[in-house]
This record gives sequence, C-alpha cells and structure tokens, in this order.
Amino acid sequence: MTEDFALVWKRICDNQGNKFLTIRKESFEYKIEDECFIPLRPNKTPHNITKQHVLEAYKQWPVKGPWSFSDNIMAPSYLWGVFNDNRIISKEDK
Repeated sequence: MTEDFALVWKRICDNQGNKFLTIRKESFEYKIEDECFIPLRPNKTPHNITKQHVLEAYKQWPVKGPWSFSDNIMAPSYLWGVFNDNRIISKEDK
C-alpha cells in the first residue's frame, strides 16, 4: 500500500494546477505546498490537507462517491475527484 501510495502521491504532485472534476462535475484545481494537498476553490477558505490525510483517504479507495469515505476525511469531494481521475489512479491500478 505504501509503495502504491508513493506513486499516487507523485502523480498528485505532477498534476497540480491541472483541472479535475468532482462527482458533480464541478471543476477545480489544487496545489501542493509543504506536503499538503490544497484544493483551490474560488471564494472559499483553502484547506491544507496533509499528505498523511490523503494517505488515509487512499486506504479507503475505491469508494462509490465522496459520501462513502469515513467521516474523518476532509474535502472528500476533491479527494474523490483526484483519485477517480486516470492521471492519478489508472484503470489498471483500480
């Protein structure tokens, strides 16, 4: 799992600034800063989601939708949108 996550985290870092979609097809971008995943949401306070927190969400993957993550997962819509994208987790990885 850790080796798999290392590749997923690298892909997340490599794709910062690109457009992703939530399950509701809302477009968003994110940046990586100090090993934190930060969704860039217009008119909203940014949340710094630690790499460890992203790992905790990844351990629960795959899920049917963002509502399927456990309650302690922050920004589930954005994490679902990233994990569900083939640039991050390819169909072969799923």
